Amino acid sequence: MTRIRTPVLIVGGGMGGCAAALALASQGVKCVMSEPHRWLGGQLTSQAVPLDEHPWIEDFGRTELYAELRRRLRARYAVEDRGFDLGRGNPGQAWVSRLAIEPRLAAEVFESWLGSYRKTLTLLRGYRPESAEVRDERILSVQMVHVETGEEVRVEPQFVLEATELGELLPLVGCDYRVGAESKSETGEPHAPEVAAPLSQQAITWVLALTWGEPATDLARPTGYDRWVDFRPPGWPGPLLSWTYPEPRTGATKSLPLFEPEPSWWSYRRVRAASSGRAESSLVNWPQNDQMIQAVIDVPPDDAERGYQLARELSLSWLHWMQTEGGAPQLRPDPEAVGTPDGLAQAAYIRESRRIVPLRRILETDVSAELHPDLRLAESFPDSIGVGAYRIDLHPTPTGDPYLDLSSLPYEIPLRSILPTSLRNLIAAGKCMGSTHITNGCTRLHPVEWNVGESAGRLAAFCLREGSEPHQVAASPTRTTSFQSSLLQAGVEIFWPEDAVHPL
Repeated sequence: MTRIRTPVLIVGGGMGGCAAALALASQGVKCVMSEPHRWLGGQLTSQAVPLDEHPWIEDFGRTELYAELRRRLRARYAVEDRGFDLGRGNPGQAWVSRLAIEPRLAAEVFESWLGSYRKTLTLLRGYRPESAEVRDERILSVQMVHVETGEEVRVEPQFVLEATELGELLPLVGCDYRVGAESKSETGEPHAPEVAAPLSQQAITWVLALTWGEPATDLARPTGYDRWVDFRPPGWPGPLLSWTYPEPRTGATKSLPLFEPEPSWWSYRRVRAASSGRAESSLVNWPQNDQMIQAVIDVPPDDAERGYQLARELSLSWLHWMQTEGGAPQLRPDPEAVGTPDGLAQAAYIRESRRIVPLRRILETDVSAELHPDLRLAESFPDSIGVGAYRIDLHPTPTGDPYLDLSSLPYEIPLRSILPTSLRNLIAAGKCMGSTHITNGCTRLHPVEWNVGESAGRLAAFCLREGSEPHQVAASPTRTTSFQSSLLQAGVEIFWPEDAVHPL
């Protein structure tokens, strides 16, 4: 068995993990990062979800490192399309994202960028956590196993950053966490249920990349099609496989055309437009392929596997429906965009993770615009380490909960929200941060996951320099201020310009 000692272990190489690794490696801090999938970048690459961002992202409300990511994405696309606008161009000309780019190109950007730090960053590609040794509220080691070969690596870090898609490390290290919906008595949130519902987990989606060609003549029904073609979710205006769906904000029946007139489903998450000179490509992450039947977190392994298989079946069944009953036989999978033979993303899009019980949760009562009608942005936190903004956007759950889509205020991310109540050397660096089921709806998007990961990495570097622990930084106003100063110097925005923002 290989044994590695390192100042920092980052478990998970998604958006938060990559941000943490870049923040650490750029300061010369040695670190190890694991990632089970072939591509680094998580929801932007292996999960094939284009950037979901707030309306001010081009100018402010992000870290400088995130702005650099966006510059690099545009520069990479400009190699494909030499007439592309490097300033504010949108590769796919999508209307849900200001920078919708093929996952394969985004993966190349991460590979090149992180690869430039080979002297300080060690990548454990194909590995995920299997077990851990914990003593006196400190993680002493994490046992990693390769998902294909079974090879094991024991990593002994000073600090551990949890950046997996499901919060995989939390149960292994005995960290107190929540999954699904907390009860109203625990959080005091108006939209929380009276009784906690761990299986009330947002739907997962297996994104499918599509292009088009000559009309297909051999359209065999995919596995599971009969199940999905007859499925009608609770509160849905008709079958799931149809052009109509309930509008998330109002519940009213809504319909969009596949191609035209605009806005259309095709241009919704289009990542390659006709201006590129190549066939267009669009990523299908729509209401019709939300797998809302089976939860995948903290359920028996066979049930979790069934949840993932159902998600794959649903996406392929939706394609078959569009090709046949939907009248679009020209649609084809686009394997090149996502790096798979069948055009399905390399991994399921996970909206909701296990979440630490932190020193301070971000609550609906903090960010709800409805509860604070006189405010333009949420109340400030004295220990802010970043900013975020998005509507509270919850997708249907296996327990029958419908969409929940609420107006929210631009908010700050408190340092205390990334620190668990125990475990002195564990820092949340992704979606496992201290949100709730409800506020996860506005914290789960790309720029916030990135901000949380980057600030977590910078906190670990700060603690190594100062000879302190994360909880000591949070407990000391002087240390907190010093850490915030280091964030500002690194280009991490920790406050919103009040006059420039509004509720979303």
